[in-house]
Amino acid sequence: MSARVLPDCWVPPTVDGRGDLALLELATPLPRGPFAPLRRLRSWGRRVVICGYPQTGGGAHPSR
Repeated sequence: MSARVLPDCWVPPTVDGRGDLALLELATPLPRGPFAPLRRLRSWGRRVVICGYPQTGGGAHPSR
């Protein structure tokens, strides 16, 4: 599967290890399947966990 970074939708990495986040546009639509539904939720004041592949390990980081 290929994708491209949308213009002005990339946060480069910073010296303290934050950033390196991008919004991608898929080259072709995903096949139909049992995907999780997407919803908009207000995250102000709530704990948010972002999963990825940080160099420090652990796989998830809490954020506010």
